[in-house]
Amino acid sequence: MAPQNLSAHVLLITLPAEPQLSSDLEVVARWADPASDRDVIVDFSLVEFLPWVTICHLIILERVLSAAGCQLVLYSVSPDVKAIFRRAGLAKLLRFTDDELDALQSLDRSERRGQEQQLAGKTAAPLLSFDRWHDLWSPSH
Repeated sequence: MAPQNLSAHVLLITLPAEPQLSSDLEVVARWADPASDRDVIVDFSLVEFLPWVTICHLIILERVLSAAGCQLVLYSVSPDVKAIFRRAGLAKLLRFTDDELDALQSLDRSERRGQEQQLAGKTAAPLLSFDRWHDLWSPSH
């Protein structure tokens, strides 16, 4: 499914049952940049299994959004899929909520604005671009 704008500052991505067949996360990871001011919510309600490429896209997306002071929230993640995140050591990196309403409520933009003001003037470490990461981790290499 195509990403949906829930507001000027929130993008919703609904993953299909077989996420490797969807390029939505890749498109958003490519689109997101440190100058962005948009949080991303990902709906996992249809996801039956989680391929490694989807996990990689989520990690990249979280890093890019975090560098921009934005947030990534995953909701309706099944216990089996959540166990994959735990085993991969990613459960503490990613934020999970039960449903879309909880995801939206977890986005505390006023708190983030205060953090941005405190960090003004500090230089963030450079991130590995999605294209460079893709070149390094592509199965063809």
